[in-house]
Parts: sequence; structure tokens; C-alpha cells
Amino acid sequence: MIALLERGISFQKKNRELSARLKQILYEKDSRLLVCMNNEFMRNNEIFWVLQYERSSKKYIRFETWRDPNDIGILSRKAEWAFYNECYRILFGKKKPSVFGDATLFMLGLYTEEYKKAQMERVFELFVTLFKKKRLLIAAPKTPLMAPSFRELEPKLLAAGASGITHIDMPEKDAYTYYQEIKSKILNSTNFDAVWIQAGPAASILAHDLATNHDILSYDIGSLNTTLRYIL
Repeated sequence: MIALLERGISFQKKNRELSARLKQILYEKDSRLLVCMNNEFMRNNEIFWVLQYERSSKKYIRFETWRDPNDIGILSRKAEWAFYNECYRILFGKKKPSVFGDATLFMLGLYTEEYKKAQMERVFELFVTLFKKKRLLIAAPKTPLMAPSFRELEPKLLAAGASGITHIDMPEKDAYTYYQEIKSKILNSTNFDAVWIQAGPAASILAHDLATNHDILSYDIGSLNTTLRYIL
């Protein structure tokens, strides 16, 4: 989201071309694409969301940061709610957006306490469909911003149903600078059914590129590694 607004972040420096390409994807209507947004946008009733999970309440005690064990999670942080709604206004104005998915699914590990336990079995079933009986090509850093790495998770993914895993190492920051090199490595790879990409904002562009121009099932997986740590 910050990259969309032409700002830099710790793992991707400011890049106008990157921002322009992200906006293009956001407004594109293509049945092969599903753009997922932060769940804070769910507070806007104009948007139709593909999935909405039942969430449990979590009492606010002190800090507005997920690093604190007493955090209420992003769903109820007033500061972040205001930030994301301002982003929504800047990006869309009065234009009603298309159907969106919930990007929280790709970083559920940070917010597991917001989901009722009765829902977690169904959530697990949905996650398994991402990799069950699939040969995965995972393009991700050896040392991601948040542990564990996908190389560490490989045994659990295979045990949970993935039929094979191949890795492509990604730079830990400024992945967009190496866009063509990364894309070439993926296109030169063989024997895979789906690509998982962890490369900051560049992952969204690459997943879009591979899907629309090369008919490759591709996912910008965000922080899915943190989710799999709890799900598997």
C-alpha cells in the first residue's frame, strides 16, 4: 500500500515505475486476477469481499503494535484504520473498485487471536488448497523479514500435501531492481504447477505478469510463511 503511494519502505526503495504498475494492476479487470487488500478496507461497505471470516473480539490494553502480546490486531487499531481509509480515498476517489480478496490470509499468523477457534479448521482447509497435490516453485529470500523461511517450512508443506517444492532465492530488499532477472529464472524453471513469490511490492507485479502474459498460476504470498508457521 505504501509503495502504491510512491513512498519507500524498509525492503523496497521508492520507485515511481513500481507505483505506476501497481496502480495499473489495481484498476485492471481480468477474470484471471484476484487482487487482495488489507482487511481494514472491509469496513467500507462499497467493496464486495470474496471471503469474510467470523472474528472474535480481543480486548485492547496498551499498545497499537502487533509486537506486543496484548495488541488487539489491525482490525481495531484506530490509527491504521484512518491510514487505510485515507489510502482508499486517494486510490479510488468516488470510483467503485472491483471484487477484492482479503490479504489478511497471507499474514494470518500475526492475527490468529482475532479468529474464533471454531473457524480455524475451515481456514486450514482453504490454505491446503493452495498447495495440495501441487508442485510449487517458491521464489523467496533465504532470510525473510519475518521467520521462518520457506526452506525451513518445506518439510511441513510436503507433509501437508504439496507434491514437490523447488526454490529460487530472492534478494532480501529492493527486489524490483532485479525484476527481469527474477522473471527469467522463473520462466526458465520447469516441472511446477504454481509459483509463490515473496518479494515485497514487486511480487504483485510479477504475479500479474506471469498470470496474464504467460498463463502461470502465480501468487504474491506476502507474509504467508508466518501464517504457515501456525497453520501447519
